[in-house]
Amino acid sequence: MSIEIRNIPLGPASEMADMLPVDAQATTNTYRYTVENILSTGAGNTNSGTDSRVEGQNSTSSGVASHAEGQSTHATADNAHAEGQLTQAVATGAHAEGSGSVASGISSHAEGYSCIASGLYSHAEGQQTTASGDASHAEGQFTQAVAIGAHAEGNQTSAQGLSSNAGGSYSTADLYAEWCRGNGTGFKYGSVAFGGSITGNTPTELFLDGSFASLRFAIPTNSAWTVKITGVAMDAAAITASNYLATLLIKNVAGTVSLVGSATVTSPNQDAALSATVLAFTADNVNKSLMCTATGIAAVTTLWMIKAEFEKVF
Repeated sequence: MSIEIRNIPLGPASEMADMLPVDAQATTNTYRYTVENILSTGAGNTNSGTDSRVEGQNSTSSGVASHAEGQSTHATADNAHAEGQLTQAVATGAHAEGSGSVASGISSHAEGYSCIASGLYSHAEGQQTTASGDASHAEGQFTQAVAIGAHAEGNQTSAQGLSSNAGGSYSTADLYAEWCRGNGTGFKYGSVAFGGSITGNTPTELFLDGSFASLRFAIPTNSAWTVKITGVAMDAAAITASNYLATLLIKNVAGTVSLVGSATVTSPNQDAALSATVLAFTADNVNKSLMCTATGIAAVTTLWMIKAEFEKVF
C-alpha cells in the first residue's frame, strides 16, 4: 500500500502541523515531501526507473521519473508518461494517453485511439492519426502529417509537403507551405506562394521556398489546375510598388505539362518606377511544374510575393 501527497497548501509549519504525515519535512515556509516507496500500486505492475511511478494493472514505468497509469500502459523512457489503456510512451519526454496510442518521438504527444506520434516534438490526436514529421501535428480521423512542420486535420487528409496544411476530407498537401482543403472526392482547393528577392532586370525564376530556390509548383501526371494569381513587387529602397493579376489553366497529360490558352498577367496598380517589371507564367515540362518568372529593374533590388490560389482535379 502506498500514500501519495498532493496539493498541500504552502504556509508556516505551525499552521499545517496537524496535516503533515510522519515522513514529511517542513522548511521555514514550505513543505518538502520525502515519502518512500510510493512508486507502485495495483496488480501485475513493473516499476524499475529511478523516481518513477506505476499504478493500475499490468503497467510498466522503467524510465527515470516516468509515470505509467491505467491498464497495460508502458512508460519506458526518461520523463515519459503513459496513461489509459494499451498506451506506450517510449521516448524521452513523450506522453501517450487514450487507448492504443504510441508516443515514440522525443517530447512527442499521442492521444486518442491508436494514434502515433513518432516525429520529434510531434502531436497526434483523434482516431488513428499519425504525426511522423518532426514538429508535425495530425488531428481528426485517419490523418497523416508526414513532413517537418506539417499539419493534417479532418478526415483522411495527408500533409506531405514541408510546413504544409491539409484539411477537410481526403485532401493531400504535397507542395511546400501549401494550404489545402478537400470535399471527400480526392480533389482539392488551396493556395501556395512564390517569393524572392531579385537584383537587376534579368528574368529570374521564383520558387515556393523563396530564397532557398529549390521547390517548385509541381503538376502531377493526369491532373488539371485552374490558378488565380495575385501578387506584389516592391523596390526595397524606394518603396515603389506594383501589383499583378492573372488566371490560368495548366495540366499534365501522361507526363506532358502545358498551359491551356494564355496566362496573361496585368498590373492594374503600379508606380511608374516599376513599369518595366514583368511577371510571367509558363509550363515547365522539364521539371513538370508551373514556372513563375519575374523581371525587375536594372541595378534595383525588388522584393516579390506572388500568391497562387488553385483548384485541382485528377
